[in-house]
Amino acid sequence: MSLLRTPLLLPSNTCKYLIQSIKYQNSHQWLRYRSSAVIASTLRGSTDLKALDKNTLQTNSKFAIPPKDIDRPNGDLEMEPESRLEELRHEIQSKLRDIEEELTITISRHLFRELTQPWALRRLILQHLKACSTVKDIYRVVAVAVQRRRSALALVQCDVPLSCVFHQARGTTSDKRIASAMIGLISYLRIKGLPILPALLSSGVRFGARSRSLQLMKRFLAELKKSNIPMTLRVFRSTIAKFSVGTQGFGEIRNGRWKRSDLLTVLLGPLHDESKGEVPCHLGTFINRNDWRYLYGWVFILARCRAADAIWHEWELWRDSSQRREGHWLTRAKPAGGNALSFRVMGDTWFVRHLLIAGNQEMAWKCFEESGLGFFKLSKQIRSVLLENLEFATVWNQNMKKELLRKYKDDLEEIESRLGIKWVRRRGGNGYHRPTPDMKLKLEQLARSGYFKIHGFFNESQSDSIEDQTVRKYKLIT
Repeated sequence: MSLLRTPLLLPSNTCKYLIQSIKYQNSHQWLRYRSSAVIASTLRGSTDLKALDKNTLQTNSKFAIPPKDIDRPNGDLEMEPESRLEELRHEIQSKLRDIEEELTITISRHLFRELTQPWALRRLILQHLKACSTVKDIYRVVAVAVQRRRSALALVQCDVPLSCVFHQARGTTSDKRIASAMIGLISYLRIKGLPILPALLSSGVRFGARSRSLQLMKRFLAELKKSNIPMTLRVFRSTIAKFSVGTQGFGEIRNGRWKRSDLLTVLLGPLHDESKGEVPCHLGTFINRNDWRYLYGWVFILARCRAADAIWHEWELWRDSSQRREGHWLTRAKPAGGNALSFRVMGDTWFVRHLLIAGNQEMAWKCFEESGLGFFKLSKQIRSVLLENLEFATVWNQNMKKELLRKYKDDLEEIESRLGIKWVRRRGGNGYHRPTPDMKLKLEQLARSGYFKIHGFFNESQSDSIEDQTVRKYKLIT
């Protein structure tokens, strides 16, 4: 069985496919290829097939489908422009469907009927999945495999390769299309009475996060809750990462940005209908608060959504937990002072830090007071941002006053560095500013429109509007 595979094929970009060299397998496919070469001449009103060859096809960036009857009289070509364009449009659509169908893999049902051993059926399914590059290919494999109970159970055992094939299909279609296909496949397996594939469901949650669709995330989380499948730490952390929380904006280039209201609904709910007796299924219901690694990512994404109230609620739970009270010492994590860092200090610092990132300095100062942390247990960046909001200070001492003076000195040096100048002292106590060799480059960077912009935060606009941050907050987040 010969298969014609081209991973770059897109239904909307078939023109690009036809421009490339085509590896034909038999005379029937070669005739199809030759017939598509006539399209360019049809738009010009020419019907001379001899003037077209493979080189002509490669030099034309546009094409159309030739009429079914190429030898029609010339008088028919002088019909009304609207009707002529409508006819060409229908012919182009028909030809595109033929090409798409031709390039979709073909599966022999006889092979599935002849094989009886489970290992042989799994090997056959894996061979077909390896040849898939589009969602339509995957659907064909599944449609043939579920026709018999034996092969359907073999397909269920191939849930991990099936999830990998969906991920490979990102090169030919959008994340939203893949997420829709995955939730459709899960519903189809449920109708057939087959067990739900855990790997497929876990992968679908991450594709739902990539798709930026509230409805798809609701479907996947509801299916996960209905199937009583726990969300593992890896799936939980990777789902949060798929929300594009990176400060450099690389995730937003591929996936875009969530709306803040939609993302908060996914995180905190409600995603269920209480009148129908549905169980809450938002992301917060999957947290294991006895494991700090869950809280680590959970507080992180809440800070990016500016959900300071939700972070404060998590702080109250953490503050009164036995895990914080009886936390072990992290002997491997040693700060600059050389002393071992306790589990309690690490958690308390994380909450103070992300209350500042969420933009609520008053709650950050209050959290710092309730934690009982020493001021110099905090990092230099956190101390600096706290000192920028002394109107909310709940603790003050002489050491903090000295730290404030040191902060002023650091801020002046930071400003001078970004301007490309350096302070030179004289013997008498006075001094002057001297330009550095890279002053021109520094000023050019400072004049860029996106110099103070930072990614990873969510608002109600899905456009390219990125928040402006001060230099100090930018250093705190990164």
